[in-house]
Amino acid sequence: MCAGIAFTDTTGQLSVPGRVHTVVHTRMLDITVVREADTLVGVFFPDQIGELPADVLGERVDDGFETIVAQLEAYLAGYRLSLDVEMVADGTAFEAAVWQAAVEIPYGETRTWAEVAFDLGDGVTPDQVGAALEACPLSVFIPTHRLLRGTGDLGGYAGGSPRRNVLLVVEERNRPVPPMDLSQVDWDDLNYSPATSPVLSARVSVAGVAA
Repeated sequence: MCAGIAFTDTTGQLSVPGRVHTVVHTRMLDITVVREADTLVGVFFPDQIGELPADVLGERVDDGFETIVAQLEAYLAGYRLSLDVEMVADGTAFEAAVWQAAVEIPYGETRTWAEVAFDLGDGVTPDQVGAALEACPLSVFIPTHRLLRGTGDLGGYAGGSPRRNVLLVVEERNRPVPPMDLSQVDWDDLNYSPATSPVLSARVSVAGVAA
């Protein structure tokens, strides 16, 4: 999903001097994005903003977000399958492990909290995975929407079920079609030859006349 992502643990140090934010309005979603210099450090839905200290967002400055906004808009329109801006996600080591699991889910696919909990081992529970996803500061760019509470269950998403549904529908409609595996085809059984193909037979005949 993304490249150039780093995970840090400065738990309790939510305020970072120099942060600025802008609000991206798209046909489907409104999203607040936060950067520090050229690094993306926060992506939040409107419902999350009221729960954040004001200094997490910094002042509103609309300039300097052009690359981030362009990639986000292209992704939401189905034109981009990955996001590759520089970004930093601040969280604990456990949260980072869960977020990394989300990053590794291919575009257009989903997994469940229970599956990730099983992979992480050490008695990790699905609810702990869900809590880590809730704490993710980079919605969309870290595709936590691909990690479902249960098969077909859209609840438990920081942005709300309707927004998760929007993101999953965008990816479902635009995910790449895997190439056909022709390695197991028995071409002899198909009895395929130019003579049995009307299109190729016509081309062979025309080529013969032209010759």
